[in-house]
Amino acid sequence: MSLEKKIKGYGFGVWLLVEDDKVNFNISHPVHITIMCNMDKNDAVKLYTDLLELCGKEHIVYCNNICNKFENTGYSEDEPFTHCSGYYCDIEMFEIIKFYCKKRLKYDYTLGSFSNNPHITYCYSNNPENIEYQNLNSNLYLKCKLVVADIRDSNPINWKTF
Repeated sequence: MSLEKKIKGYGFGVWLLVEDDKVNFNISHPVHITIMCNMDKNDAVKLYTDLLELCGKEHIVYCNNICNKFENTGYSEDEPFTHCSGYYCDIEMFEIIKFYCKKRLKYDYTLGSFSNNPHITYCYSNNPENIEYQNLNSNLYLKCKLVVADIRDSNPINWKTF
């Protein structure tokens, strides 16, 4: 799927889905760290399969406790949500994931959008005045698993993984 074509929402993607309740309790949408988005389903499944082989399914992520303002994440020209807040993260195997994803995009930039700054989004909005912030009690180590995500819905609560 070409990035020039209209993608609904964030299309399909590959996430690290947070399985740890330390963060999940106060976020209504699936708590995740985007690896890539704006993909078609076949490309997302292919990336997932390749990353699963390279890095495995289970991951440890270090999550910063300060809720930051995010604007224009760089996923696309027509961001579904232009204002967000959340927590920056360090992914245990990020350099391997980044190298592989960037290599794929080098040869075909239409495969999707890579997330250069791993983060968990706390709040999505198109209005900067509606952004909410909530710091965590401390920095956290979180258990995550690699998944494929259907992120086409306009409401983040309805995003699904498989």
